[in-house]
Amino acid sequence: MPNIMGISGNIADVNELNQMLTRTVLENRAAFVSQKYGKAYIATVDDAGPTAAEYTIWLQNDSETPIVINSIFTFNVSANAVWILHETTGTGATAAAITPKNLNLTSGLPANVSCVGGAGGVSGLTSAGIITSWGGGVAYFNTIVNWWLDALILGKGDAIALEYDAGTSARATASIMFHDLV
Repeated sequence: MPNIMGISGNIADVNELNQMLTRTVLENRAAFVSQKYGKAYIATVDDAGPTAAEYTIWLQNDSETPIVINSIFTFNVSANAVWILHETTGTGATAAAITPKNLNLTSGLPANVSCVGGAGGVSGLTSAGIITSWGGGVAYFNTIVNWWLDALILGKGDAIALEYDAGTSARATASIMFHDLV
């Protein structure tokens, strides 16, 4: 197969029309960041008694490096639960601190975020706007929200909170999967 040499001395294969041949690997961005950099995380909270209008989990980026929200997972045992994702101001308080788990178990790099949540909800927050919402029917017991496909990006100091807005669930679990923007 013929090849060409670029100005920097790199050699590339070409076809019979002298068109450069390239290859690409397609994979989920979070999987790539986890494998290559060890900087993909998941923060999970379990609330044994959520109440309507309660912020269940709050996540703030404390790093100069932006973070990308990859997916949000919710589970509840109530058919009428509604979840709302907010951009927030303020500092999450009252609830327990959550240490996000690195998805690359060989990495050991901690997430540079603040995260709280759980029973009793998160206080100290003000909504700066609703990003999206979901739920409200039998089909929403288990939900994975990833419609933004890595488009929701938090810069330093930016924060989001997941509100358990309606429902009478005896238990609710929420997870936020995120990674550093690389």
